[in-house]
Amino acid sequence: ARSQAPGGYPGLPGTAPARTDQLHTRMVTTAPAAKRPLTASSRHAVAAIAAASLAVTVVIASAGWAPAYQNRAVHLAKETVAALVLLLVAGLLAGRVSRRGTLLDLLALAGVLVLATKNLVFSVLTGILAESSGGLTTWRTTGAGLIGAALLAIAALAPRRVVRDRRRAILVAAVGSLAAFVLLSLVASLLDFPGALTEPPDTRAELQLLSQHPALVVADVGATVLFLVAGLVFARRAEREADELHLWLAIGATIAAVGYLNYALFPSSYTDFLYAGDLFRLA
Repeated sequence: ARSQAPGGYPGLPGTAPARTDQLHTRMVTTAPAAKRPLTASSRHAVAAIAAASLAVTVVIASAGWAPAYQNRAVHLAKETVAALVLLLVAGLLAGRVSRRGTLLDLLALAGVLVLATKNLVFSVLTGILAESSGGLTTWRTTGAGLIGAALLAIAALAPRRVVRDRRRAILVAAVGSLAAFVLLSLVASLLDFPGALTEPPDTRAELQLLSQHPALVVADVGATVLFLVAGLVFARRAEREADELHLWLAIGATIAAVGYLNYALFPSSYTDFLYAGDLFRLA
């Protein structure tokens, strides 16, 4: 008669535990490793992109290359594409607010709407209606960029809070962004702000390093710092919360920071020219 040991097979006493262990070892060694999330190295990605963008800026500034390309149609096309992309991002953020209702997404939505409105109203319409921009349009554009950067920085630093009435919050963010834009326009209209240059440039060779009004340099540097803060904090939150949209917001804000740094280095509020900063901002 064939005997069966506990846990074994008939006639093969004690073999089942050994075979089971071998099978388990084989399954463990052949199982695929857990996929690393895209957001795991968000801060490293942002740092690498910032370093590469700064390297390009240093090359442009030190090599004496002209920072602008005189082509009105290309400048207008770039502003239109940038505005459409920003409206797409605003739609994504509005959907997130509807689903999650977080204060971070709501403030980011407001910031993106301000930047999109700036592109649509000032850059595009100015490119159609005026040959070059003066102090009024210059400060409207610069001020809107500063407000949008501030809202994105505040959004990145916002605590984890959930708004109750999400539809109303989206409406308030949209109306508030437009109201801030209108208020900025009124202030720029009432006050006599200086233009970027005393005389509008006729050629790109006239756009020299740090040749615009000092107040505009300070404003562009301020936008650079705010975008950089938003990029760094969004990257940190992307790693901590495993949120891929936060990673892309971090990358976009970081490149925008380098773009506004280029605006600070070279006069940039003239619609007949396409600037190095414009390409960074489009990216």
